Amino acid sequence: MVLAHGTETSGRKTLEAFWIPVCGPLHLKHKLTMSNYYYSSSQSGMFLQAETDFGMKMLRQTSINETCVVSPVSVILALATIHIGAKGQTKSQISRAISTGATDTEIVKYYSHLSEEIVQHRKGTATTIANGFFMDKKFAVRKSYGSALIKRFTTKVRSFQFKGNYTLSEKIDSYVSRKTYGRIKHIHTPRNLNDALSLLVSAASFASKWEYSFVKTLNTRGIFYSRVSSERKVEYMNVVKENRYYTETENMQVLSLRYSDTSYALNIFLPREKFALETLRASLTGSVIQTTLSQLKSTYMTISIPKMRIKTELKLKTVLRALGVSELFSDHCDLSGITKTSAFKISHAAHKAIIEIGEGGTTEKDYGNYYKPVIETEPTYAPTTFIADHPFLFVLTKDNNPLFIGQYV
Repeated sequence: MVLAHGTETSGRKTLEAFWIPVCGPLHLKHKLTMSNYYYSSSQSGMFLQAETDFGMKMLRQTSINETCVVSPVSVILALATIHIGAKGQTKSQISRAISTGATDTEIVKYYSHLSEEIVQHRKGTATTIANGFFMDKKFAVRKSYGSALIKRFTTKVRSFQFKGNYTLSEKIDSYVSRKTYGRIKHIHTPRNLNDALSLLVSAASFASKWEYSFVKTLNTRGIFYSRVSSERKVEYMNVVKENRYYTETENMQVLSLRYSDTSYALNIFLPREKFALETLRASLTGSVIQTTLSQLKSTYMTISIPKMRIKTELKLKTVLRALGVSELFSDHCDLSGITKTSAFKISHAAHKAIIEIGEGGTTEKDYGNYYKPVIETEPTYAPTTFIADHPFLFVLTKDNNPLFIGQYV
């Protein structure tokens, strides 16, 4: 959620927060189509690479020694809604951050289509996004901006009296809960909103079962080697002699676990060396990740990965500045496409994400059924082993779009 303040106020506090309970596969679409618009594979790839680069840059702002998760697509979609009303250098900085050489029209059309695709519920897989722009009643929202938000991102601009409105946080929570079907009941907002002039709310949740679930009775307790001379016991989920999607390079092994809607996948990037996460994180670019995902093949495997529950909160204002999006927070910010008020900027931003991965998929509910992939004739050769017992990166994708990027340490 983002709180924006005008220069007429003395205190400028904002918060941009995403609360995302989750888990998630993979499938590369060569063409994205929408009404009267068309994307070639090269155009789609351009955006996928930019999104993934954005996510990796976000991740690099976190400590290499801490488990964390960020949601690139959530932040990008929030920026895309601001991009519509931004002008000049403010707009240019957002464009460079969320795309590579795309026109303003292409950016709007691509990300509006992506937001539509993400919320489609298929095969028991449900992604919900709540986008809302809340502004103080003293500001008049341009009708053109309000119409564009509804048309492109199904987001409404809502006006409230901020000063002295002690129930505003409850109203925002109610909005988010309703839009996410109760999966997200609360988004943190400052207790005192008297100085706030507007809020941009973006929340997302994901629920699905695996295409092939893990068998709980096969779980084991084992050592996870976090760092040199630092280890702990964790619960591992195991697969023995089954086919999963996999590829490898000289420096890493990559496992892709698909969900019931196989356009979603959890992709794990495991360094071959036990304590090489920092090197891997520095070297993985959007191009490298997307190329690697395109090389996945069904492989006969034995797998061991830890159960995970990860929760992270970032100071997004600091992160975005590091990513080159600084005008939004400066006195030179130009959001004149949103409101006629010239002195208008985003004063503070934060990001929050949570992801849970268990035997059945997400842990929002118990997915108890197990479906084993059929292997007509069991291979006579030894299975490829994938043992995630040391720090790794993961990218949770929808059609290779990075919904979540994180590290487990």
